[in-house]
Amino acid sequence: MTFAFSTVFYLLVAHIVGDFFLQSQKMAEGKSGPAWSGWLALHCLFYFVVLLFASPAIFQSYRGMEFTQVHFVFASVSSILHLGVDMFSSVAYKHFAKSDGFKRGFFNTLGVDQFVHIILLFALVGAMAKSNF
Repeated sequence: MTFAFSTVFYLLVAHIVGDFFLQSQKMAEGKSGPAWSGWLALHCLFYFVVLLFASPAIFQSYRGMEFTQVHFVFASVSSILHLGVDMFSSVAYKHFAKSDGFKRGFFNTLGVDQFVHIILLFALVGAMAKSNF
C-alpha cells in the first residue's frame, strides 16, 4: 500500500507531539519507576488525545476530514499498542541500562521503541484505510 504524503506527515507529527512534546521529564522517568502504571497511563491518555484530534488529517486521503468512529477506533487501538510497546521498552531499558550503561541502554531502547511504534502506526493506518470500517 502506498501512503499519501499528507498521511505520512500528519502521522509522524502526531506521534512526535504525543510521544515527545507532551511527555514531561517526570512522566518519562515515572513510567519506568515503581509507580509506572499511573505515569504510563497518563502518557497514553495524552497520546490518545493527540491521535484523536490528528486522525481526520491522517485519514483525509482515504475518508475525508469528517470525524467518524474510525478516528476514535484508530486513536484507541494506537494508544493501547503504544502502552504495550512502552511497557516492554521500560523493562528492556532497565535491563540494558544495568548491563550496557545509561547512555547506550537508553539510546538502544529508544531506537527500537520508536521503530516499533512507527511500524505499528503505519500497519494500523494501512489496515484501516483498506477496510470498510
